[in-house]
Amino acid sequence: NRLFAFYLDLSDILERTNLPHTDGCLTRYESIIKSFIELLATHYRKEHKVNFYAAQLNLSAHHLTQIVKLVTGQSVSDFIFEMLFSEARNLLTHSKLSVQEIATTLNFSDQSSFGKFFKRKAGISPVDFRKDVLFVEEG
Repeated sequence: NRLFAFYLDLSDILERTNLPHTDGCLTRYESIIKSFIELLATHYRKEHKVNFYAAQLNLSAHHLTQIVKLVTGQSVSDFIFEMLFSEARNLLTHSKLSVQEIATTLNFSDQSSFGKFFKRKAGISPVDFRKDVLFVEEG
């Protein structure tokens, strides 16, 4: 579902950009973005660094960052962190995994760094997020 939503968002972004299309085919940049999103959907749980995705696409991290920013208006890190945050919310809401297990599943170095990441994105800790979700479901 997340990948499908990404594709819809990407399609909308690409329609709004002024990149030249050649005979209805994807431009080089659009092709790179599509490949990046596919890689991200496969590897986001384990790979959080721009360098990994750039290397997989045979690009420098700087070049991948420029292309993604030009086409989407977002950074590569924004995409990575949004996927991680979405999965974190999903796991906190729909699984019985502990916060520590979720941190491990999403390849954070420890529960503390996962907690800091989540709090920056959500404004509340993972534990409080889970309590709020349970309260809403019960109430």
